[in-house]
Amino acid sequence: MIRYVLGDLMHLHMPPTGEGRPQPVTYPWPWWLVLLVPTLGGLVSGLIVFSLGPEAEGHGTDAMIRAFHRGGG
Repeated sequence: MIRYVLGDLMHLHMPPTGEGRPQPVTYPWPWWLVLLVPTLGGLVSGLIVFSLGPEAEGHGTDAMIRAFHRGGG
């Protein structure tokens, strides 16, 4: 997903790691995709949770603490 969204869609490429000549970082183009892509991702994940998994709503801390103390882990 990182390769397709950041690399192909947003044209953001990190320099290769390791030895050799350092390569420059290429910045996202067009710049407004930096705002649009995370916004759309948040909306899609919110719709999925709201429609398919309402038990997953919220921040999850209370459910984690309850599972640890009452549910055996």
